[in-house]
Amino acid sequence: MALTRRTQLFGELARAVEVELRARHIDLDADVVDQILRNRVDAVAELMDVTPRTALSYAPGDLPRIVADAVVEAAQSLPATMPCGRRRPDLRIVE
Repeated sequence: MALTRRTQLFGELARAVEVELRARHIDLDADVVDQILRNRVDAVAELMDVTPRTALSYAPGDLPRIVADAVVEAAQSLPATMPCGRRRPDLRIVE
């Protein structure tokens, strides 16, 4: 079963990631934040050979900052448009 914001710890971490991103003037759709966080938890679960829910219980307190740092780094390395010329979806830098 996939982790969602209905899982208390996952919801708290997802909201904390959003706060970190807003402090850096980046606004992401909640679904995108959830997917990024879920991917991170799933990767750790696979490394630990445990369920995602168990891996989530081991999440460090600075995970929201770590995820926000990764998003900022990715945002800085991506062009504003996709190869087809359309604007990149889901990522909006708030000035």
